[in-house]
Amino acid sequence: SLHDALPIFLPGQGRPGILQIRRRATHIELLLRDPEAAIYYVAHLQSGAPDDRCMLALAEQWAALRRRHPGARCYALLAAGRFEPRHRKILRAIGRAVPLLAMQMHLDPVSGEVALTPLVLR
Repeated sequence: SLHDALPIFLPGQGRPGILQIRRRATHIELLLRDPEAAIYYVAHLQSGAPDDRCMLALAEQWAALRRRHPGARCYALLAAGRFEPRHRKILRAIGRAVPLLAMQMHLDPVSGEVALTPLVLR
């Protein structure tokens, strides 16, 4: 499952717990916390390409999370089915201010397992 795959890529020692799930029209939003390392993650998951509003909302939610938990480390995570070159440019700009991890999701048609590939945004 996607929840099983995430700890491989996330900073921290433990398996993050899901604190909140919101289903939106275009994506799913998660709030995750690694209690052992005091790390919070705000995550957006999209089956297709991310839209501009989703990427900006991710940055805004990360900023709100930082304000609510000033002593904790906070990261933004975007996992999507595909990323176009313009999405990478937007994510590079956001990544200058927000600790951001972007991953492309791949679904194995045989097993139904989700695989994640980190994007290099440099």
